[in-house]
Amino acid sequence: MCQNVVGEVYPVHESLAVKLAAIQMQVLLGDYQRSKHHVGYFKEKSIEHFLSAFHVKKMTQTYAEQRIFACYTNMTGLSKEEAMKLYVRTARNIPTFGCTFFKGAVSTLKIVSLDLIQWTVE
Repeated sequence: MCQNVVGEVYPVHESLAVKLAAIQMQVLLGDYQRSKHHVGYFKEKSIEHFLSAFHVKKMTQTYAEQRIFACYTNMTGLSKEEAMKLYVRTARNIPTFGCTFFKGAVSTLKIVSLDLIQWTVE
């Protein structure tokens, strides 16, 4: 599910993207540690694992980190399982959550004569 948010399958508003990134950090990294998790942390690790490329381009790296860490500090004390449940509950607010998207083409039926029927794909 995280891949659908970060991969922009489910488009989300900036504030929801930041909250989901913070929850994902809690799931993967555990509790916030002031000495370790600060602006500059994502120089070693890619921020794109937590935030979509669209949101990374929209915000500066520093601003994105500040917002994520501000939210991440509120996750302290949540177990991995509690954080995963919170992620799903939060993701349910995405209007397209649970949808599956397919690429396709429109086809039309064209009757040329009673003996010949043609399908065309547009």
